[in-house]
Amino acid sequence: MANKMMDELNRKFAKYGVIFEQCNVTNVIVNEKLIKALTDRTKIKFDLKNHEKDQENKRLKLENEEQ
Repeated sequence: MANKMMDELNRKFAKYGVIFEQCNVTNVIVNEKLIKALTDRTKIKFDLKNHEKDQENKRLKLENEEQ
């Protein structure tokens, strides 16, 4: 992605004699809907991992009680 961005910048500024060798993104403005979607997705992944751990713990507890 970075190479693609550099190529595009170089293509657009070539007519002005400008060549980009390196660039850094220092500020990004993200749409609120995207922020919410990413936050929700992260929360779902976190909740799923916790649920899996809880289920594994219950399974091990039942196995131990059985023995």
